[in-house]
Amino acid sequence: MMQQHLRTDPAVENPIQELQINTMNVMDILHKESDFIKMRNIVQLEENIRKLMDSQNTRVQEVINTLTQTLNTAENYSHMKTLMEEHEEKMRILKREMDDLNFSVNNYEGRLSEVETEIQDAMQKFEALRQEEQEIQHNIENWIERDKNLNLLYNFVAPVEWDMSSGGKICSLTSTKDSTCVCLNFEEMDQESIHEFLFDQLNDHAVHI
Repeated sequence: MMQQHLRTDPAVENPIQELQINTMNVMDILHKESDFIKMRNIVQLEENIRKLMDSQNTRVQEVINTLTQTLNTAENYSHMKTLMEEHEEKMRILKREMDDLNFSVNNYEGRLSEVETEIQDAMQKFEALRQEEQEIQHNIENWIERDKNLNLLYNFVAPVEWDMSSGGKICSLTSTKDSTCVCLNFEEMDQESIHEFLFDQLNDHAVHI
């Protein structure tokens, strides 16, 4: 390119002057070359800047996307944290309800045990009352039987004759009214009890052994 711009002026005969002219031409060419290089560099620089800006725009978009994802993740985390807190609160409420239920069950079991004990005590008392009733009934029957004997003895006076073959458990009484003889059976009583019975209960009615 420099060769294309070099020229020799035939009117110039002085070599020095010609050298000066050629030098000026070379400088002019170099200046033009420098401008061309500068322009080319500027274009290249602009291209590099454009690529850099595109790259930076892409990076900025990536950063924006990352930030957006981070924000979404943070929102999701915040939402999940809220859900977890609500779940924990529900679990605490459920635990309190379970504790109350266990307390009620324990109280119910304790009360049930008390009721069972009360029922057993009542059954024992009922059995004791039943036995007492049987004893009372037995005593009533004995009293009725004794009253029968007393009524018989009230109508009879001595002598009282004991049947010794019965071991002294049967005695004969003779009525003072019509001389009727009546036998009294004391087989269920011992001899001492029979004597006490006759002496204590019938002494005022003139019964003698």
